[in-house]
Amino acid sequence: HLPVTLGLFMIGAFSISGFPLFNGFISKSIIVSAAGYDHREVIMLLLLLASVGTFLHTGLKIPVFTFWGPDRGLKPGPVPRNMLIAMGIVAFLCTFYGVYPAALYQFLPYDVGYHPYTVAHLIEAVQLLTFTFIGFWLLRQKLAGEPYLPVDTDWIYRRGLRRPAAALVSGVNACFAAGERARHALVAGVTRRAANPLPRSPAEDGAEPSYDADAQRPPLGLGLGLTVAFLIVLTLVALVAG
Repeated sequence: HLPVTLGLFMIGAFSISGFPLFNGFISKSIIVSAAGYDHREVIMLLLLLASVGTFLHTGLKIPVFTFWGPDRGLKPGPVPRNMLIAMGIVAFLCTFYGVYPAALYQFLPYDVGYHPYTVAHLIEAVQLLTFTFIGFWLLRQKLAGEPYLPVDTDWIYRRGLRRPAAALVSGVNACFAAGERARHALVAGVTRRAANPLPRSPAEDGAEPSYDADAQRPPLGLGLGLTVAFLIVLTLVALVAG
């Protein structure tokens, strides 16, 4: 339903996953290479695992289960143009810095001599992404979302402290709900009364008397005439008093 949105999303997903020709391939590689150059193998391994998790989640799980998931009868509307423009600008920058990394280097506070598009680095990236995709495809049924209730710290006051919570929360909520119902009833009554200002006595057949605004309401000229007359009297009084 949203092919343009999907395309722009995938550019962002490829970028953050470190695909070649996108900016993430440049920026993430600099950090990983710096960790390896400084002989911090554990940090380097953790960064590579983070790249795998990013591609697995953002580049595979979200688009597959969102755009190619089961049809649930939801028909998304058109995306606002300003949102498409914003995503398009970011997608262009992600691609531009990936193809031309020198434009990214100029923002760094020191000179950079890093060359990301080496044969070894490209092979490493392709292997990492390819085997991540294979693993996802083989286990995609287990990675699908499942409806469940996650247990968090709120369990303490939802279950363990149910009565104190009911005394402290339920009473306040009941007061707010009663006030809201009274407000709605007041607004509804005023609205009905303003829509039909005739006396509320029912007609002979028991029905509420009808109201014709054009025939039964005072003409606009009457109000204007009274206003003009009041201004004239006020002006005359001011002249006499002066």
